[in-house]
Amino acid sequence: MTKAFKFALLSFVCSTFSFCTKDKINPNYSGKATATVNGVYWEAKVRAVFLPRYPGNVFMSFDAFDESDILRQTLVLNNISPLMDSTFLIENPVHDSTNIILNSNPSSSFYKSNDDLLLEVYNVLESHSRWIIIDRYNSATNEISGRFELSLVRDTSWSNSPPDTLTYVKGTFFGIVSN
Repeated sequence: MTKAFKFALLSFVCSTFSFCTKDKINPNYSGKATATVNGVYWEAKVRAVFLPRYPGNVFMSFDAFDESDILRQTLVLNNISPLMDSTFLIENPVHDSTNIILNSNPSSSFYKSNDDLLLEVYNVLESHSRWIIIDRYNSATNEISGRFELSLVRDTSWSNSPPDTLTYVKGTFFGIVSN
């Protein structure tokens, strides 16, 4: 991964996910996600928006905060079609030179921060289970809910840390998609 790409990714993450501020929880969160991650209960706030680039598809951010309401982890599920009773395979995002995600299929990434610093980036471990199911979508209210299972591996080109795997099982989510 080139330094220019890493800088662009860091800029995108800081601006999109508010890692670079100590703001309290964003009032635009509309739901909750839960899962068991590496055997430990995990809970996050859900933010969901329609994607202008892929009309009708949804970007979801599952943001986990510490006890001081500082954002520590973000699990991104991108380009999700809200078709009920559909199972979608999750891929790694493919970016162009301007950092725009090109995938037409669902993709995911995970970001870990420490106060104001982005510490680690994780990518989908495509040899493991990686799916999302939309159980319910109400087009009148934009309420969406579903289940997911996903394994991610630390991107060692981003940090000097050794490889590490995060495995989300029994994942559930609900939220309201905004425009």
